[in-house]
Amino acid sequence: MAASHSFSDSVVTDAVVAFLKNVPPFQFLSIPELSRVAAQMTLDFFPKDTVILSAGHPASESLYVVHKGAVKLALRSQVGKQLVLDVRREGEIFGLLSLMSRDLARLDVTGVEDTLCYRIPAEHV
Repeated sequence: MAASHSFSDSVVTDAVVAFLKNVPPFQFLSIPELSRVAAQMTLDFFPKDTVILSAGHPASESLYVVHKGAVKLALRSQVGKQLVLDVRREGEIFGLLSLMSRDLARLDVTGVEDTLCYRIPAEHV
């Protein structure tokens, strides 16, 4: 089960802004814009092997930025095998396609190690 923590303290917000200003596409935002985004984020912990998004289930309601750890993006075959398409690590995002399509999630996203992700709700993306 994932644990969450929201940001409101300015020191924490400053640390999040410092992290995001080097992460595409956030590096194009101004510091005040990054601060507004950071104030709406939560930090979620996903233990290794936690399924974060599941193919065929409702679309993601958030954009995720990997802070520490890694997740794999995979497709399930008709016989139940997984085909790993990508691994996202620190400073990389996932959930965008699902969020934008507002359709069912198309990929399984699973923690390949204990992972911390910044989660930005759809209304703030």
